[in-house]
Amino acid sequence: MKKEYPLFTYILAHYDQYHYIYTALDSILEQEYPLIEIIVIDDHSAVFDQEELLKYIEKNKRENIKSFHVLANDENIGTVRSLNRAMKTVTGEFIQLFAADDRLPDERVAMNFIDEFEKLGAEAEMICAVRMMMDEELTPPGEYTLPPDQHERYNAMEAQEQFETMAIKCDWAMGAICARTELYKRMGYFSENYKYIEDWAFYLLITRSGVKVHTAGFKALDHRGGGISQSFAEAKTPQAFGYVQDIIELREKEVFPYLKSFSLATQDDIIERYYREYDTYEKMGGERKKLRWYNFLKYSKRIVVRRVLRGLRRRAGRAIKRR
Repeated sequence: MKKEYPLFTYILAHYDQYHYIYTALDSILEQEYPLIEIIVIDDHSAVFDQEELLKYIEKNKRENIKSFHVLANDENIGTVRSLNRAMKTVTGEFIQLFAADDRLPDERVAMNFIDEFEKLGAEAEMICAVRMMMDEELTPPGEYTLPPDQHERYNAMEAQEQFETMAIKCDWAMGAICARTELYKRMGYFSENYKYIEDWAFYLLITRSGVKVHTAGFKALDHRGGGISQSFAEAKTPQAFGYVQDIIELREKEVFPYLKSFSLATQDDIIERYYREYDTYEKMGGERKKLRWYNFLKYSKRIVVRRVLRGLRRRAGRAIKRR
């Protein structure tokens, strides 16, 4: 009896990366998975040829490409809203999305994800695989996320533990993730409170809602260096500035209201990171906000007391040295 496979959707997100997009498209067209849908979404780039892309896919597709669409926004609306627009057109049961300057590392990525979902069973809704960090030429392979020890660590956690860990920093790379379409629909897709960060807020939402994310050790994405998520502190673009704003707002909306449920060590780490992120924001020209430890009293009195005592000890130590 012939095995039936679910339809697998690839969403390719494009913004001013047209010189890379065919590499990304080819990596999808080379997938050996038998049922694939392709959706390309462009966020009003300076250079983007919708008709040319449609002709390219039509010319190079094999029988496994069951449908394909190329969408172009009439104005720049940001990563989050662009992806939500594409998501709402998906007909596949599973989705992997990645940026047009990246690529899939081999022809078995979609098949590997489906094999993992079959092993884990119907309760598994999202799987995070490995992202390879590369240079702008996609060579050579450098760091990878997640490393093997982190896979074991996350798989041993329940959803609430994953939420606390993810509240510190985002360890999962969206381009190396596959999820059931139903999960995105149930959660209302990506939060449009943010313009450029689609993934981190979504991970926090699902884990605190009780959805455990599973991890797998195969490679699922070759990531080209130079994007705003890696170089926002040095960049001078409006996108980089908006990205930092998103990080700060995400901390305030998605993390701080739950601060009291975390360990003191986690609270300490999160607040330290927030202040460093806000410092970056100010250096980039952001509006200065009056930040004081007492701002966190409404979240956790214990952490405020702990930090006040630490500050007193530091000042006492400096006074002794001066003597």
